[in-house]
Amino acid sequence: MKTKIYIISGFLGAGKTTLINHLISTGFINNKSIIVENDFGDENVDYTLLKDKGIKISALNSGCICCTLAGDFVKNMLDIINKYNPEKIIIEPSGVGKLSDIIFSCSDERLSEKSYIAGKITIADAKRCNIYYENFGEFFEDQIGFADSVLLSRAEDVDINAVNALIKSINPLCPIITLPFDKINGDNLFSLKPLTILNLDKSYNSTSHGKGCTCGCNEHHNHTHVAGGFETITIRPHEQIIPEKIDLLFERLNSNSFGMIARAKGILKSKKAFYEIQYVSGEGKRIKTRVKSNFICFIGKDLDKKALSEFFK
Repeated sequence: MKTKIYIISGFLGAGKTTLINHLISTGFINNKSIIVENDFGDENVDYTLLKDKGIKISALNSGCICCTLAGDFVKNMLDIINKYNPEKIIIEPSGVGKLSDIIFSCSDERLSEKSYIAGKITIADAKRCNIYYENFGEFFEDQIGFADSVLLSRAEDVDINAVNALIKSINPLCPIITLPFDKINGDNLFSLKPLTILNLDKSYNSTSHGKGCTCGCNEHHNHTHVAGGFETITIRPHEQIIPEKIDLLFERLNSNSFGMIARAKGILKSKKAFYEIQYVSGEGKRIKTRVKSNFICFIGKDLDKKALSEFFK
């Protein structure tokens, strides 16, 4: 029996990992499943947070999604299938990854002999759809346009009609799901299909990146994705941080003191606890976690890397 591949796409901070946690809790993702995580940067934050869930996880944190998919993605997927023979593989791409790239790679003839794409869903942050469409249209349109269905997150107190209209302008036949995550059943979620399938132009795939690439994709601490203008920096503080300074960090991010930060996430150590850090444009939160680590990743444009490093000193 062929392995089913499910792709959970979505822009930075849309709620992909939150949905995966829910699907684990409902049993849709179980011990016969493998989660494939890709993150933009040299630390895979979601892998760190998910690895204690009892599910096998493969982390592909070799940088930007184009480099991973253009290089060893197919080989890694084949290794996973041959070693574990999973019933399902759930792929969570980077928030700045193109869904079309992943579809193209998963359609490779070497993989299609042993697996098939059973569903591809994009999570869209209802609060920020317009912001992402205006500022990161290349990625947002691709993720919406190639999805079987779109699941809205943070849909409370939002003009749903306006959000629906924007999504339908990109993918007119795409079903839009507005249910809260805790009301979703995995089998029903991936059974929704559009009435037509968009053509996938193979030339759209970013095959020029990877080994020998000159875009800087192999630099780990100041990683720049030239095509979209995204940069990332990972900071590993040497000292413990007080919770109040984390709150100050959110204030500074909201005021664009370090450039335009679209996403920040990580785990920071204080004297009495470890905190999971989650920041998405205009909104930050710190949550106590049992996961022990000490790093934070920032993704955005025109990053002031020196100022960010100084803040943690």
